[in-house]
Amino acid sequence: MENIQNTLLLDNDKITEMGVSVFEISDVPARKIPIISPHYIISVCHSGSIDVEYESSSFQFFPHDMAIVYPNHALIAHRVSPDYRATLVVVSADVYAQMGRINFSDTRFSYEVQPQFHLTESQYQDVLSFIDAIRRTASLNMKNRIEILMTTIDILSQAVDFFRNTSPITATVPNKSLSYRFYNAVFENCHQQRNVQFYAQ
Repeated sequence: MENIQNTLLLDNDKITEMGVSVFEISDVPARKIPIISPHYIISVCHSGSIDVEYESSSFQFFPHDMAIVYPNHALIAHRVSPDYRATLVVVSADVYAQMGRINFSDTRFSYEVQPQFHLTESQYQDVLSFIDAIRRTASLNMKNRIEILMTTIDILSQAVDFFRNTSPITATVPNKSLSYRFYNAVFENCHQQRNVQFYAQ
């Protein structure tokens, strides 16, 4: 099992080299210093629990809880149960930059406010199937491995968006934050409006 600190910090070169990595996590040290990863991370909790501080907000993860963490957000693990086990899909900063849909997703700002949601048993099994496909593809030494991985992650992210929209944890998440409205304004008007004052208003 990989230590989460080693996975996200010390193995940065390995993650960059692989492009996409799947890690099974069980040994997460409680710590006071935040982990700030430059990568895009999909996390699924299988057993146990963990208390996490994410951008000064507290979250508890239990079995079948999932999180999408965009690059450069601060995470601190405060309490970890002995039976905690999770899977992380880590997309390197370079590969993430190539993935336009997840990089500029309409739901990105909702995840940045509330990264956590709960999966039903059926959704959990579907997500595990996608992750297994990503794990198997990531281990292949083939020319178009990264392109296939990006396609699979894109499909997974669309399925996860659909699952998240039906999750009671995220039903009350504000979807119209200032950053969300700014993104939509740029997306909808960038071909007609180049004036900074327009977006400021």
